[in-house]
Amino acid sequence: MELKRCGRARWRIENETFNTLKNQGYNLGHNYGLGKKQLSAVFMHLMLLAFFVGQVQQFCCPLFQAARAKE
Repeated sequence: MELKRCGRARWRIENETFNTLKNQGYNLGHNYGLGKKQLSAVFMHLMLLAFFVGQVQQFCCPLFQAARAKE
């Protein structure tokens, strides 16, 4: 039972992350297929870096949290 709960929690986290990357301004599905060789991988890494910075700000920056609260 514990293993099943852990698996579902992991699936939920992955699913929510990919939904955020696809549907909330990061355009995960639209940046790939452009360019040659490593360009699409560079786009993906830059997008993941932007996502990471946004997550850090959301959890650690009081100014960011205050701005979100006023929306």
